[in-house]
Amino acid sequence: MLRKLRLRPDANDHVLAFRLHQLRERNHLTPTDYVKMRSLELRIPSKVMLGTSQRRSITTHRHRIMWELRVQRLMSLHAIARVFSRDHTTVAYALNKIEMENAQ
Repeated sequence: MLRKLRLRPDANDHVLAFRLHQLRERNHLTPTDYVKMRSLELRIPSKVMLGTSQRRSITTHRHRIMWELRVQRLMSLHAIARVFSRDHTTVAYALNKIEMENAQ
């Protein structure tokens, strides 16, 4: 049932670069747009990033983006939880995990 997550082929780099450019040129990025932008940079589909995948390769990046939203945009735990369709305690766990990694 588990299938391997494939990276997008390099032939689409110009398309990804254009999408990133479009997102960066907006005057105001919503939190969802920020997640989409970071997903494009990481070459992970935004549906997977916002989805329920529990793969370590995905959750590590998801936790990092949650931390970025908290630190850079000063969003509340509940607001971040709404973006990712998670409980606020899940966001708190992710933030603590990233803080511990940064401390090492």
